[in-house]
Amino acid sequence: MSLDNTTSNEDSDLQYLVTFERDYHGELVIDQLLSLESPTFNPIQNIHPLHKGYATLPHELQLGIVSPLSLFRLFFTNEQLQLMVENTNTYEQVKGREGGQVWNPLTLNELKIWLGLIIYMGVHHINALDDLWNQDDKRTNHKIKRFISLYRFQQIKRFFHISALGQLHTQWYLKVEPFTSHIQSTVKKYYVPSSQVSIDEMIVHFSGRSIHTVRVKNKPTPERYKIISLCDYSYTWAFVFTSRVKKNDLIESISGLNNIGCLIAHLANVLPNNKMYYIYMNNYFSSIPLFKYLREKGMGACGTIRTNLFRFPKELKIGKKIALDWNTLLEKVINDILAIFWIDNGPVTMLTTIHEIVGENWKVIRNRRQPRKTSFNANTVCRVFGDRHRKELEILWIIDDYNHYMGGVDIADQLREYYNCQLTVRRTWFPLFFWILDTVLVNCVIIYHKVTNSNISSKDFRINLVPQDLQTSSKGKRIVINKKYELPVTRLLGGDHFVEWREKRMACIYCCYLAQHGAKDINSDNPLQTQLWCTNCEVLLCCSKARPTCFRNFHLKDNKN
Repeated sequence: MSLDNTTSNEDSDLQYLVTFERDYHGELVIDQLLSLESPTFNPIQNIHPLHKGYATLPHELQLGIVSPLSLFRLFFTNEQLQLMVENTNTYEQVKGREGGQVWNPLTLNELKIWLGLIIYMGVHHINALDDLWNQDDKRTNHKIKRFISLYRFQQIKRFFHISALGQLHTQWYLKVEPFTSHIQSTVKKYYVPSSQVSIDEMIVHFSGRSIHTVRVKNKPTPERYKIISLCDYSYTWAFVFTSRVKKNDLIESISGLNNIGCLIAHLANVLPNNKMYYIYMNNYFSSIPLFKYLREKGMGACGTIRTNLFRFPKELKIGKKIALDWNTLLEKVINDILAIFWIDNGPVTMLTTIHEIVGENWKVIRNRRQPRKTSFNANTVCRVFGDRHRKELEILWIIDDYNHYMGGVDIADQLREYYNCQLTVRRTWFPLFFWILDTVLVNCVIIYHKVTNSNISSKDFRINLVPQDLQTSSKGKRIVINKKYELPVTRLLGGDHFVEWREKRMACIYCCYLAQHGAKDINSDNPLQTQLWCTNCEVLLCCSKARPTCFRNFHLKDNKN
């Protein structure tokens, strides 16, 4: 890893006297460690006050009821979906018929059902597509076969296309454009991250062949795409696709920074200019030139660092075989960056432009767990705990902040993996689309929690996005709507809410909704069936002699009358 080669004589900043001697084995031994005054370090000043993350939804959603579907449609807009429909139909025309089967042009409504099925499969952990269309009474029967056949689902999956044909793709990920750019701008538009953000790598499962994947041994997913992301807790706010063999054209070269440093600088520079930000990262990204660059840009940085990097203070390069007492601390200032060496269960080396080791608030008390007897430096650390398995101990403020804020990307990965929508595919760009879909779903849940103060689970949120006609009971006589179900907010928005007759006949969702709220004139076990749909809301609604007002009342604000 190449770094800035500029040198400076800063040995005078060291305020610790360390005497080293070598034994006959050649191993480094510390004979004396005498602490003098802490080095003078001025952390970065907050130009703007620190803040928490908050959502910035459109005005019409702020006035109405925010529902999972309304949030999802902010990202997967009808315009973007219609573009996918057109490019899919065009792609099929170029490829021609496959297997002699006739291709019926894809429609917008059909694409929405197809996406709903993908979300449905993630919620129910279905890996084999055939299981969704089985008719064996001894196995779980899904209702999907009533709305789309297995062949049609596979046919759409075969010809699904996002980018326009005939475009010259200079980057491997441009097959998911312009949808990726739309998502990149949308996730920034509707959410402002908090002052503490983290940068780390995310993985995308792909077991096919691609020169752009990376292989990391001894990992649950050894072969994968790597995406560098900036997250606020679990909200993915910015991301960059990376390749093993090709540099991303969006990343500008910056003098004094290596390729990794330029990538981190690119993510940091898209943060709002009128806010104060602290960026946390691990030792794969941290470097002295990068931290210096971020400080000059008015952003704080904190992270672990590898001791073998160029310009890392040689006084802090303590051999790992040296047993030191717990809480041993060394520090040095270099280029307005504080470098520390601290002994916990093992040696920890960090860089920061945020924290300082003076005053009264540089330590915090945390309940720590005693390390294993086989862990590094266990003999010296266990003396601190004695016979206790846990103990209240003082740790550095920098360590505590790093533990709290560095895990934002990992939490986003964890939430995405619970109900991920990844299907087995061969096209190299397809996993990126599934990853974007999962990322949008996780972001929508975060926004929903911020706006509504609701504790809805990620699973329930995704179930609310599945088309209502896929949530019918085993007999197909009623829609599964409980008391927590919320009517879609689209019913209150503008647009063409026309009645359309379709072949599928099922229960009116408004009748089911009223039955859950105590309507005595509706048979909750057998609500009225209908074939009339609202073309805008995509739901079944009554408009008959028995119940002539369902369609009208559904689109009124007072929805329980």
